[in-house]
Amino acid sequence: IGGYLLGIFSAILPVFIPTELQGIIPFVLLMTVLFIKPTGILGKQIVKKV
Repeated sequence: IGGYLLGIFSAILPVFIPTELQGIIPFVLLMTVLFIKPTGILGKQIVKKV
């Protein structure tokens, strides 16, 4: 899923931003996903029962 999203964003975003910034797209996308959902796109939180 992450590869598909990266490919889509890498193909679409250069239309809206300068091509000089094209190399930064994967890093910004990765940091955004990790900030919003640290367990991953389809990840589940692990709850430990004590």
